[in-house]
Amino acid sequence: MDLSRERPSALMVAIAFAWGLAEATLFFIVPDVFLTFVAVRNGWRRALVLAPASAIGAVCGGAIMVAWSAQDPAAVLAILEKIPAISSDMIASVAERMRGNWVFAVFNGGMNPSPVPYKIFAAMVPQAGVALAPFLAVSFVTRLTRFVLSTILAAAVSGALGFLKKSTRLAILAGFWVVLYTLYWSLSPR
Repeated sequence: MDLSRERPSALMVAIAFAWGLAEATLFFIVPDVFLTFVAVRNGWRRALVLAPASAIGAVCGGAIMVAWSAQDPAAVLAILEKIPAISSDMIASVAERMRGNWVFAVFNGGMNPSPVPYKIFAAMVPQAGVALAPFLAVSFVTRLTRFVLSTILAAAVSGALGFLKKSTRLAILAGFWVVLYTLYWSLSPR
């Protein structure tokens, strides 16, 4: 597969990177939203080329959260609890899982049907005694896997709905994300 023809603009790469970084820190809407829209609007190949930029952004954001949490864990916890759908119980659960099999915890946290925000795992790294480099490596693989899977799924559904106009498929995707976030935020304990 020749992805050179699918090279996205520098602006699209910057958006993918920035979205990954922002969501790994304080923003609360996943990069999958941007990537799935690119997949439906511009094709799956272009979205797949952007997925690593989002994953690299997420790893950079994760490193920021680790460094911040190492310096001032109380401030990080206070901020995390103000982010929609993050509760003190969720943070405590992640802290416990990070002290166990942290690799599985990080991978499962992002792949689970009711995902736990990656930023919480990053914030728990210093307290769990996890080394930074392995955490960031696992983070990259985990985030990239998730972004690739969501991109492929969006493209597959869009392809199955190929009989509809692209604008209709984009509206369906927008509706999906609105419903998903409405349910996620309304069902998440506070």
